[in-house]
Amino acid sequence: MWASIPGRENEEIWLKAIRPVVKLAGEADKDVYGLIGRVHAALSEVGLRRRAQRFVMRAYYAGSYDEAQRIAREFVEFE
Repeated sequence: MWASIPGRENEEIWLKAIRPVVKLAGEADKDVYGLIGRVHAALSEVGLRRRAQRFVMRAYYAGSYDEAQRIAREFVEFE
C-alpha cells in the first residue's frame, strides 16, 4: 500500500506538511540530548524516519540547546 502513494519513494514528500507535536520539558531542563530524543521519537512515530535522522544530524552539531531547539522547530511543533 505505501508504495502506491504518489511521492512515497521520494523522501517522504507526500508527508511534507506533517509536523508532530512535542511537549517540552520544564524550562530548567535544557538537555539537548533529551530534546533530540523527543523530536526523533515524535518524527519516527509518524513514519518520518529519514526526516528524524536529518534532524538528529543537524541538531547534534548545533552547538547549543537554543540552536538545537530552533532547528527542531523546522521539524515539529512545540506545546
